[in-house]
Amino acid sequence: MTPSAPPPARSAAHYLSRSAFHARSVAIVLGLVVSVRFAYAALSHALDVTTGAVAVSPRPHPTESPPVLAPEPSLTPARQAALAPVPSGDPPAAGRPVSVMLSVDYGSPRSDVYVNGRKVGQTPYLGDTSCKAGQALKIEIVQAKGVPLTYERICVGGSLQIETAPP
Repeated sequence: MTPSAPPPARSAAHYLSRSAFHARSVAIVLGLVVSVRFAYAALSHALDVTTGAVAVSPRPHPTESPPVLAPEPSLTPARQAALAPVPSGDPPAAGRPVSVMLSVDYGSPRSDVYVNGRKVGQTPYLGDTSCKAGQALKIEIVQAKGVPLTYERICVGGSLQIETAPP
């Protein structure tokens, strides 16, 4: 009979290579799962489009234009001109959608800015909003303390700056 010997000691390199093998195996399985999920989503989307689940074309807007709001009679013509936004180029026809660049630099920092009841950001604010030419544009600055500041302007496109207290 031959004398038995203990198994050779395993080095750190052996354990490191075994760990690398298992890590590669897990990565391959996860990659396969993700690939199958993307393939299923693409096939599902392709079949939905071909079965007729497409967007219906939008209806055109009515041709009648909304009434143009008359300026307040209590304001002087000079004050009305100061409150109106500065149009860029030719004025658009009444009722046509236009884009207005809005800059709000008034009120305490981080006050909420609302345009026609919809929150668009916080002060100082610089962004675009859309409205229909000739309609009223209501801008509110809601501060943490105090009453909200409300501005009303007529939508004519171009740019609009709020830098002073409301009238």
